[in-house]
Amino acid sequence: MSEIDGNKLFLMIGPSIVRHMSRGNYVLRLINANGDPIGKKVLIWNVRNPLKENGWNARNPLKENEPSKIKDPPEELDNTSSQLDELRELVNKAEEDGNDTELEEYLLKFLTLLPEDKWALQKLEDLRVNKEEKKLKNFMVQAEKAYEKKEFKTAQKFLDNIDTMRPAYPPAEELKKKLKERLKGTIKARKKKIIWGISLAFAGIALILLWFFFHSKHNPKQQNLQVVLDACQNGTMTSGQCYKEAQRILAQVKDAPDQNLVALAEIILESSASAGYGEANRILGHLYDPSSNLTPDRRTQRSPRATLAYDYYKKAIDQGAADACEDLMRLHDWVQNHAFQNWELSLLLTVKQWNLSNCGR
Repeated sequence: MSEIDGNKLFLMIGPSIVRHMSRGNYVLRLINANGDPIGKKVLIWNVRNPLKENGWNARNPLKENEPSKIKDPPEELDNTSSQLDELRELVNKAEEDGNDTELEEYLLKFLTLLPEDKWALQKLEDLRVNKEEKKLKNFMVQAEKAYEKKEFKTAQKFLDNIDTMRPAYPPAEELKKKLKERLKGTIKARKKKIIWGISLAFAGIALILLWFFFHSKHNPKQQNLQVVLDACQNGTMTSGQCYKEAQRILAQVKDAPDQNLVALAEIILESSASAGYGEANRILGHLYDPSSNLTPDRRTQRSPRATLAYDYYKKAIDQGAADACEDLMRLHDWVQNHAFQNWELSLLLTVKQWNLSNCGR
C-alpha cells in the first residue's frame, strides 16, 4: 500500500482476476483515508509486459494528463475464457466416451474462439487420423469377409477403396497377394474346364459320326435300300421292280413312320415313273392327294398338295394306269367341295382341264 496526494493505493486481487492469474493480470483499487473506494477498480498491467505501450507506468500510476488509458478489464475476456474452459471439459468427456462426432464439433468450436491453439489443432489431427484408421480397418474387415465367401470382385472393390485412402497399406497388400494367387488358380481351373468341355464336345461329335458311319456301313437294311436306289437310278432294275421296292418301303413305314424312308420311296417312284410306269405316278399322286387315304398311313404322306396330285394322276392316265381315273374323279370332288375356302383350289377347279368324260363321266 502507498499514498498519493493523501489517498491510499491498495492492490487488490478479486475473484474475477484469480481465474486469469495465468495471464498475469492485476487490479488496482484506490481508497481514501477513511478506507472508502474511489472510482472503479482498474486493470493496471500485465506481468509479462509491465511497460506495455499505452499501458500503466509503474513510476507514475496516476499520470494526470492520461486518465483515459486506465480502463476497466473487458468483460469479453472473462466470457471467452469461461467458454474455452467449458469446451475443454466437453472435449475431454467426448474423448473418453469415444464419441467422434461430438469431439469434432467441440474442437471446431474451440478453434473458432482460439484459431491457432496447438492443443486443439493436435486433437483435431489425431481425430482425423483415428477416423481414417477406423475406416481402413472396416474396409479390411469387409474385404476379408468377401474373400472368405469367394466374392473376389467385392473384395477387390474394398481393396481399391483402401488404396485410394492410403496406398501400400500393409494389411491390404497381404490380402492383395492372396487374392492374386487365388484368381490365378481360378483362371487356370476355368481354362482346364473349358479345354475339357471342348475336348468332350469333339469326342462326342466324333462318336456320333462314327456311329452313323458304322450304322450306314453295317446296317443291311440301309445297305439294301441304297443298292435298290442305285439300281433304279442307273437302270439296272426295271421300272416295275423299282415300283415294287417302293411299295415295300411304304409298307414298312406303316409300322414305324419314317420321313426319310418316305423320301427314299418317293425317289424310287420318280425313277420308275420317268421310265413310263403309270402306277408309279399314281402312287406319287397318293402321296400328295388331300382326299386320299390309300397310302399305308396318313403320316407317310407328304404335305398335301392338290395341284401335284392332279399332275401325277394325269400322267398316270396318259401312261395307261387303269385306276388313275378313279383317283382323279375323287380328287375333283374334293376340290369342288373345298374350292370356296381356298383361291388356289378355285383356280385348280376352273383352269385345269379335268376331262372327266374320258373317265366315264
